[in-house]
Amino acid sequence: MNWLKNMSLKTRILAALLLLTVIPMAVNSFLAYNMAKQALIENALIYSQDVADRVMENIEGYQNKLQAVARRAAQNDEVIENLHKEYGGEDAQAASSDFQKDYDQASKYLSSLITPIPGVLEMSICKAGSGYPMMFSSTPRTDIAVDQWDYTKELWYTSVGEASTHEIYLDNVIYENAEGEEIPSMIYAVLIRDERGAAKAVVRVMAAQSMIDGFVQRAGRDKRHEISVTNQYGRIIYDTREDKSASMFLDARLLKPIDSGKNGQILKEDGVSTLAYCNNSASSGWRVFSLMKEEYLTQALGDNGRLFVMIAIIFSVVAVILCYYVAMHIVRPLKWLKNSMDRIEKKNFEDTIVWKYNDEIGDLAASFNRMSMRLKILIARIYEQEAEKRSAEMFALQAQIQPHFLYNTLNAIRYMAIIQKSKGIADMVSALITIMRSVTRTTTGPIPIREEIEWIKSYIFIEETRYCGKFLVDYQIDPQVENDLTIGFILQPIVENAIFHGLEPKEGMGKLTIAIREKQEEGIVEFEVRDDGVGVEQSDIESFMNAELRSKQRRRDVGLYNVNRRLKLNYGDEYGLQIHSQKGEGTQVRIKIPLVREEVSHVQG
Repeated sequence: MNWLKNMSLKTRILAALLLLTVIPMAVNSFLAYNMAKQALIENALIYSQDVADRVMENIEGYQNKLQAVARRAAQNDEVIENLHKEYGGEDAQAASSDFQKDYDQASKYLSSLITPIPGVLEMSICKAGSGYPMMFSSTPRTDIAVDQWDYTKELWYTSVGEASTHEIYLDNVIYENAEGEEIPSMIYAVLIRDERGAAKAVVRVMAAQSMIDGFVQRAGRDKRHEISVTNQYGRIIYDTREDKSASMFLDARLLKPIDSGKNGQILKEDGVSTLAYCNNSASSGWRVFSLMKEEYLTQALGDNGRLFVMIAIIFSVVAVILCYYVAMHIVRPLKWLKNSMDRIEKKNFEDTIVWKYNDEIGDLAASFNRMSMRLKILIARIYEQEAEKRSAEMFALQAQIQPHFLYNTLNAIRYMAIIQKSKGIADMVSALITIMRSVTRTTTGPIPIREEIEWIKSYIFIEETRYCGKFLVDYQIDPQVENDLTIGFILQPIVENAIFHGLEPKEGMGKLTIAIREKQEEGIVEFEVRDDGVGVEQSDIESFMNAELRSKQRRRDVGLYNVNRRLKLNYGDEYGLQIHSQKGEGTQVRIKIPLVREEVSHVQG
């Protein structure tokens, strides 16, 4: 692909335009031809669908008649009662005569039901359940023994009992009439239950399978369309195709569930395409396939192909000329724009691109100018923020070890040495070690909150010892926050202000509350330092946080500003200090930071 990379922009644009115009023009005629062909195919599929739907409508209508006559036969209480009648006793001849009489009566009734329905060969009704098998049929018979037929092992009887709907369709069943002629037939059988749900009878209706041919002819099939009908198991029971060898090929594809709402599909084998549509019967599971070879449709399109090719050639020649003209008018201004960008790059964004036309190139030049300006501002802002962040972090560390803090700590130790000779000094020194270890930490990254808690407790212990009962401390710390992360040294300046400027000037004992809680639903960790000291005015709080006045304020102001600035630099402008104070009642300082957990690894050994 190196040859493509080395091509000029003009050549690539020209080649792209030719690909986008000449080739589409060349194939336009082919597409038009195929569109016409596709339209014919769609119409043929619609026609195939219509034929298949009409055939299925005829089949289902006939099946509904079989269902209706079967259920009507089961409504004759006398016939049902005779089915369950006991024809036994000592006089066998009398029992046989009695049975023949009941049989003839039932036969006439069943025959009267099926006579109006064309194609019905026989209807039988038999006893369901236990006891002697008993069957009445529409076919007249004489000299019949009571226990002549054992139908309980026949497929239609066993299948209807196993079916979930207790009704079945069977096909390709041979029926032998009175003349001994064997007729392919289909069976509809249904299990009838009484009011209590107990099986009382099974009705079987046999109809000539040749009736399907009449259904197909009434649907208006022409010679180009072939119709195949399959049962619920996929076996073909009717087929108009002469080439029966293709049946398995078509069935293997069409027996997949096909949505009748879609206009069928096209099947291909050995280069031969066949339009196919399938209608599925929800009640019986039968399928009707309407098939037509695609070659019947393409014969009428042969002469139009040459016209389409000629039109494609003419349009392609015109497209080549237009593509060359367009390529020249695109490349020329792009070259000028590239030269202008090279000049801007050498001058570090100080130059701008000037374009006199209000076209796409002009929009590109204006966008590039805006991008250059924003990039220049962004780089300057990043440098400034990084410098402020480093300065704030260094200032925060240095602020913790200013001389007066060390002086106060050492002075407290000296007083304790006078008053107490050992234990107090040991505790003070231990707390001082904890503080100095945290203050001299080399890392400036996030630390676990448990470390911040440890060293602020040491600092407060020193101040409690120094002020000797001046205030009480209440820690309200959620254990879950210990493994959350925070930037270091954010509590000490706030606690120092609370003690020195809130609790120390207060008359009597004060209270300092330090609360740290995790708010998972908000995704934050909240720090709170609250005292009941002398408090300050709201205007003083605003001056504490004012960057322009911080150099004129006392050390406490610088500490608060430093913490607030570090929070915003690390977490964003939406985070920082929230200070609420009222003169004479105390001060509350809140800090909210994002909830970030420490990754803890367990090491054994």
